[in-house]
Amino acid sequence: SDARTGTGDPAASSGAQAERAVEPAGAGVVAPAPATLPSAGDEEWHRLFARLDLSGIPRQLAAHCVLRKQDDAVLELALDPAKAPLLTRERETTLREALAAALGRPVKLRIEITEVAGESPAAREARLAARKQAEAEAAIMADPTVQSIIEAFDGQVKTETVQPTD
Repeated sequence: SDARTGTGDPAASSGAQAERAVEPAGAGVVAPAPATLPSAGDEEWHRLFARLDLSGIPRQLAAHCVLRKQDDAVLELALDPAKAPLLTRERETTLREALAAALGRPVKLRIEITEVAGESPAAREARLAARKQAEAEAAIMADPTVQSIIEAFDGQVKTETVQPTD
């Protein structure tokens, strides 16, 4: 089943008001920003996401969205098709109400199930966690005491046991 056409889409069967669009190949294609260089829209969405009073699955829904467009009348989000099961009418309503509270005005919300261009809050969190992990592993491997133990006992560091500290 294809989430973009609405056939067999769990969000559609739950009554979610997600818009679907099918464009000809190459129409309106914009190269996504690299995950390490978020766009201005990403930054705006990350700041707004941080202010949302959400928890549980509605928060996960918001975390996996990226901002497509925002104006006085409408806030448009994109949700990756792999995360479409997160979208239900109830969760969309909860997200819309949280957005309205954070923005201090009523919000018309549109969530489109489509390939995501940009970095969602969930993707950013994963990227930053991976970077912290890599830095922690590098710090352990660069530690002179660790190096001397490795050399003295022909040892090795099990990197899966290394945990970054805050």
